[in-house]
Amino acid sequence: MKVLRMRGGPSTRVDEMKAALRHWFATLVVASSFAGAACATTIYVSPNGSDANDGLGASASSGSSGPVATLGKALQVLRKSGAASAGKVSDRIVLGPGVYELSESVRLDTRDSRAPEFPLIIEAARPGTVVLLRRARVGAVF
Repeated sequence: MKVLRMRGGPSTRVDEMKAALRHWFATLVVASSFAGAACATTIYVSPNGSDANDGLGASASSGSSGPVATLGKALQVLRKSGAASAGKVSDRIVLGPGVYELSESVRLDTRDSRAPEFPLIIEAARPGTVVLLRRARVGAVF
């Protein structure tokens, strides 16, 4: 029988193998603990998005799996999916950098959050890069 010698000697190689097995086992345990957990729905919004998209992709790709263009559409997608009624996690709306001019007020209600401990999270993809702009309509008669 031929014995192969690894650099660092046999004990070093055994230690490396043990460490690799521990890492693999730890990964397996963590992955299996999430297997039955409900996943939050994340809807992406971008000023360059399209409300024809499904909002499930952070960037435009082939098909309709890109960001939506408006916060209102993101809420509509979440409500339509029924995501806010299932599981014990918070849904998220992630706004890409840019200026969002709101044509109407955004109204949140009980459909948008599972419970006080699982609120809907609306956040910027990068803090300090999102502006929500709602201009007041002024009517004048001359």
